[in-house]
Amino acid sequence: MLASVGLKASGEVLSGKPKEIILEDAKKWNADLIVVGSHGRRGFKRFLLGSVSEAVAMNAHCSVVVVRSTARTARKARASG
Repeated sequence: MLASVGLKASGEVLSGKPKEIILEDAKKWNADLIVVGSHGRRGFKRFLLGSVSEAVAMNAHCSVVVVRSTARTARKARASG
């Protein structure tokens, strides 16, 4: 899909602290946009684990899009419906 509009995508597996790795690589690539997923953790779990998406959004040199989990969105819709 990306190639059809002239864009190129690649992937790699890296080890380390996700917050730092994402920010470092985005700067190295001179990225215009970072897209990162969110588990939607709240409360104590978030306190213990931290929020990668929040750290990236607050510290990135470029725009950041945070995509929520579809499972969480579906649960929330069922709870309110």
